[in-house]
Amino acid sequence: GNKVAFFSIRKKNYPYHSRQFGWPVKKRFGKGRFWTDKNTYKELARVINFLRSCKIEKFKEMKNIMEFDEGNKKFLALIKKLNI
Repeated sequence: GNKVAFFSIRKKNYPYHSRQFGWPVKKRFGKGRFWTDKNTYKELARVINFLRSCKIEKFKEMKNIMEFDEGNKKFLALIKKLNI
């Protein structure tokens, strides 16, 4: 229910370049309304300014960007399977 920014600042060589924001549902390259892969003041300010100006209701409309696992059920099942 909160607004969140993603700063996916990674190396540009393999295997790091293949890990993009939104994976595994949809790979989002470069930049979007609330994410960026650029490490510049201008880009960071752009993302933060979007979050500041965007109404929470409008932000919630973008929920299909990433997969959501209520209660982290998939993660907890993996941990249990690994006996961690």
